[in-house]
Amino acid sequence: DIKLENYHLCDVGCGLGLSTIYFKKKYKMKSFSGFDYNEDLTDKAKLISYKLGLKNKIEFEFKNANEKILESKPYLLFMFNPFGINTIQCFIDNNIEVLKSKKSIIIYANDLHVNEIKGYKKINRNDYFNLSVLIF
Repeated sequence: DIKLENYHLCDVGCGLGLSTIYFKKKYKMKSFSGFDYNEDLTDKAKLISYKLGLKNKIEFEFKNANEKILESKPYLLFMFNPFGINTIQCFIDNNIEVLKSKKSIIIYANDLHVNEIKGYKKINRNDYFNLSVLIF
């Protein structure tokens, strides 16, 4: 029931940007971005996307999730178990107003800390794949 074309993808803890690039190649969304705390990885993500002809189509940023403040727009946030629960919850708490007011969604793969996360309205979980969708 999600109309992806209404959302901006943000890959939280994007690393080399491979999942961000996958989303860009497979889905139509308003924009595509990712950030990571490792500057070497975000520099490599930029290089990889450039080599794939995606220059200026994906934005990669060196940023700590504890400090990242989202713009006021609807997000589909992708997290592949990027960090511990304290950082995840800090990121959510820092952005809770945007997440709720814009009805954003988090796709959380390898969701080790899903039972500890607070602030979402609804959750859909697949136990087999350890995949959760948190709806704000």
